[in-house]
Amino acid sequence: MDSNSQGTANFADCIEIVSSENLLKHDNVLIRRDTTLFPDGSSRQHTYWSSPGGVVILPFRDDGRIIMIEQYRYLVRKRCWELPAGGIKDGETADQAALRELEEEVGVRARSLVKMGAFYPSNGFSDEIVHVYLARNLLVTSQKLDPTEVDITLADVDPEKAIEMVWQSRIAGGSSIIAILYFYFHWRNLSDRML
Repeated sequence: MDSNSQGTANFADCIEIVSSENLLKHDNVLIRRDTTLFPDGSSRQHTYWSSPGGVVILPFRDDGRIIMIEQYRYLVRKRCWELPAGGIKDGETADQAALRELEEEVGVRARSLVKMGAFYPSNGFSDEIVHVYLARNLLVTSQKLDPTEVDITLADVDPEKAIEMVWQSRIAGGSSIIAILYFYFHWRNLSDRML
């Protein structure tokens, strides 16, 4: 595996970006097209969505339950169960974005924020990376919802129930699924120290 990873890294270093252009920019959407030259002399175009990245946060209450959100998602035309999540704003770190999104959507502040991992949700057409956090030692404040987030309902869910909701496709958003699985496998091994 190490030799393949090294070979891939060397190959990536040999790809030359000949040109890069913005095709569309609107709010947090940036569609780009890069023209590249590969080591074999071939030229290729890559059109993709460029993103500053995102965060998904699993808020874990002292009583061992997870705070979930249910909200209407226009693009899929239905209400969805998910975890708080959002984009990283200009000048903001992933940690800062996680804390901001947590307070905006759930109305809590985390006194403990642990990065559980990161992933590329769609690395075939986007450079976006999503950072996955566990928020603990929660302090209740108040929600600061965006105008598009007026239809949010909160619910406390046991971790086993969250896993069941994933297997039943009741939680179907990729970021939430990955965060719950990160947590579940971490939590199963460390439950005595976490509770």
